[in-house]
Amino acid sequence: MSFSETLDKRIDIQEDYVGNEGFDKMIKYFRQQRPKPYEFNDIFSDEEIKKDMDDLFHAEQSFNEDFLGKKAKALEYIVMAGIKYGWLNDDEYKTDVIPSSRYDDAINHTDCVINFLNPETNEETFLGIDVTISQRINEIDNKIRYIADNLKNKKTNKIKYYKSPKTNTKGEITLPRVIIAISPEKIDHLIEIIGDKKTEEIKNDIVQYEFIQEIENQLLVYLKFIISKFLDITDKENDLLIKYYNLESIKNAIKVHQEEIDQDAQLKDLISLYLTPLTIISAIKNKKRKEFKKNEPSLSILSDLQIEHLDRKLARLTA
Repeated sequence: MSFSETLDKRIDIQEDYVGNEGFDKMIKYFRQQRPKPYEFNDIFSDEEIKKDMDDLFHAEQSFNEDFLGKKAKALEYIVMAGIKYGWLNDDEYKTDVIPSSRYDDAINHTDCVINFLNPETNEETFLGIDVTISQRINEIDNKIRYIADNLKNKKTNKIKYYKSPKTNTKGEITLPRVIIAISPEKIDHLIEIIGDKKTEEIKNDIVQYEFIQEIENQLLVYLKFIISKFLDITDKENDLLIKYYNLESIKNAIKVHQEEIDQDAQLKDLISLYLTPLTIISAIKNKKRKEFKKNEPSLSILSDLQIEHLDRKLARLTA
């Protein structure tokens, strides 16, 4: 066994279990799915993997996990279990969720990767999820600032150790990342229904709708930020983006400035990276509209508040 493999296994011993037998089985299942860096030695050198494992070891040693930190760790598995049980289930897009490697969790700030199959291109589309507790305001601000700083420099988020469940291809991927903040008051209930495999309750829990809405809102705000930052849009166009703030207004702005976008390959790739998962998430949300119906009024108000809040926060953090 190589040093990197030994170190990777030692790091992966870290306990995430919560004491609910059924939920802990789910945790064990996802832990087994985590990509192991030593399995990528046909892509990266042993020296590079060893350095990554050293960086991970030191990063995890520096974590000071409090009570909320343990709750946040449980949330990672709640979100992955929710997706597995159908929060984003859609036959057209063949949704999968893959836990990130320990390295990508700690270093690239991504807890899991959602993998869609784009039916128009038959290509995989990726979305990174970073889960946290809603009370951790400063932490959320830092996460948003990190994403915004990347966008300001046309940089993308990366996952280094990724293996596709659809094609078995592996290696580094680029993807947008969104932050899912869930109230700790909901955690015990979610652990219970997931642990008891109450499939219908899991599929229909209000958190599912909040989860989808939050992803859509963040992708909208980040795309609007990219458009406003890098395209020569008029005040009227900006006002329309703010007024309507939906997929169609984003697409219209891109269409109007397509020639300008085509002249900048890096910008074109960045817009596509965010627009493709937004289009898929919006389509899934529309298909689930009947399920959303009873929660739609409150979620619509919540969505508007989230968008306005995130838009202002992004402006403040990047000023």
